[in-house]
Amino acid sequence: MSKNGIRVIEAVRELASAQPDYVYGQRICVYVERDSVGEWRPSCLIGQALWSVGLIDEGWIDANNKLHNTQEIRVINRPCGFGFDDNEVNWLGRVQPTTGLRYHMGRSRQNR
Repeated sequence: MSKNGIRVIEAVRELASAQPDYVYGQRICVYVERDSVGEWRPSCLIGQALWSVGLIDEGWIDANNKLHNTQEIRVINRPCGFGFDDNEVNWLGRVQPTTGLRYHMGRSRQNR
């Protein structure tokens, strides 16, 4: 397992445990989006985890263009330099779709 992968998976689990009834309202995972005052903030569960461990921030969207902001983790892992191994990409990829289908974060975590 990679250092980044361990940190992000732990963050996903912590975030889901902290808000088990939270329902993400988007159809797809959007890693970062503008808040009500126009600042970039983490959005989906995976985006929140990446943000919390410092792999993405407000400058990430500009550095990696908007295309990466909605692509699956398996697609952006290498271009963005996250360094997740195949098992981590698979785990995150299984969690990612459920966060965009109006599932509770806790339910997503329990099923993984």
